[in-house]
Amino acid sequence: MHSETSAPPFRSDFRVGDRIVRPGLNRIDGPAGPVQVEPKVMEVLVHLAERRGEVVSKEELVRAVWEGRFVSDDVVWRSIRELRRALGDDARDAIETIPKRGYRLVEPSAPAAPASPSPPSHLVPRSVLGFSLVAGFALIATIVLLGVRRLETASPATPRPALLAASPEAHDAVLRGRYFLSRGMPDDLRRSAGAFRQATALDSGSAAAWAGLADALHLLVLFEAVPPREGIPPAEEAARKALALDDTLAATHSTLGTIRFRYHWDWSGAEAEMRRAVQLDPRSAAVHHDLAWLLLASRRFDEAIAEIRAAQELEPMSVRANADVGWVYYRARRYDEAIRQMERTLEMEPRFLSARRCLEGALVHAGRPEEALRQAREAARQEGLPPEALAELPADPPHPETALKRLAKLRLEHLIGRGSTAFVSPYALAALHAEIGNQDEALAVLMRALEERDPMLVSVDVDPAFDSVRADPRFQEIVARVGSPGSRRPS
Repeated sequence: MHSETSAPPFRSDFRVGDRIVRPGLNRIDGPAGPVQVEPKVMEVLVHLAERRGEVVSKEELVRAVWEGRFVSDDVVWRSIRELRRALGDDARDAIETIPKRGYRLVEPSAPAAPASPSPPSHLVPRSVLGFSLVAGFALIATIVLLGVRRLETASPATPRPALLAASPEAHDAVLRGRYFLSRGMPDDLRRSAGAFRQATALDSGSAAAWAGLADALHLLVLFEAVPPREGIPPAEEAARKALALDDTLAATHSTLGTIRFRYHWDWSGAEAEMRRAVQLDPRSAAVHHDLAWLLLASRRFDEAIAEIRAAQELEPMSVRANADVGWVYYRARRYDEAIRQMERTLEMEPRFLSARRCLEGALVHAGRPEEALRQAREAARQEGLPPEALAELPADPPHPETALKRLAKLRLEHLIGRGSTAFVSPYALAALHAEIGNQDEALAVLMRALEERDPMLVSVDVDPAFDSVRADPRFQEIVARVGSPGSRRPS
């Protein structure tokens, strides 16, 4: 067991290869220029440097950097990924992954020469630096890729950086918005939207401010923090303003494409936006991810799998990217491949609820109900269902299919209860009604999802959850109204 005094602290500048790490500025200087990183990402590197040469577990990093509080499932992997990007090709192997144990900084670290004078305060605002005391990243990792930003700093050797807005105050507001956006929880997204709104009020010509506002408002809808009809129209307006100012913003083209896909059911227009995003930034996992879901809903399964695999290859250590591969296999009805993929994902992170739910569904449709019930029990426990309710289910029931329906009913009651104080996706409720066998109720709630423009409804034609109602003319009418190019129209 290591001692706290086994290595000197690296709160001052130090080197990793030919890079100079400047913790006080949340910056890594290299031959290609400086790279700005988020405060929590820098703290991960500092902790690895303090334990240089030793293996540091994920749990230790969570305790040291996030003070042991709950954070998103892949926050450490995301931080390591961003550090490797920031260190660049020449130094990225300095952080070694030790399978099932953790990470190690293998590159010898050494103190660096004193830092050059700090850049003007409007480039690295004190308010942003102070955020290093706040808990880090959140659930939306695969979509929001803002952990590292390249910013030039003012010095005799480099030109002054371009501001993200016309004034220092608006520039600072954009940085604050990006910081809260990267954290991703609903309260953070609301604060992010507020900061971006402030930036647009200060500078209506800032494409970065409008793009950030579009992302924050759009994500609030996807995470069910805001009803679609309330959140999507201002998100779309912000995205269009951003692209009118700068048509080269790949992420904003992808956001607008997702809005056209999930809210307007404009399939061809959505695909055009997403293809433009891929053309502008083919190395973005997020844009490949968004395109994959559109192709999947269009029943273009082979193309969807190729795109989601491309996203996974760009983010190989992201739990969410790996889980999404399994979800695409599941909805393409390649259940054996979905099972293998989700088992690998759960080896990476056993607490990842989305992966467990997908594994449960794939096992059901593969004819393995006993195994599905085991996954459903664990998922229900993780989801927060009352332990006493779960205890009423027999450990090894003679009819696991019946036990699965009982669990689905408990989940449905849990979601309905939550809906009394917060927005709950009607699509999710409809899927549980269908699983239980409440066909009329499932179709009625799906119709409500149609009226409310639930973003999940675009997947209805390929979702195995609705196989029990698929032949019903009412279901076919819903599919026709959503208008998937690959949907089976009612005769």
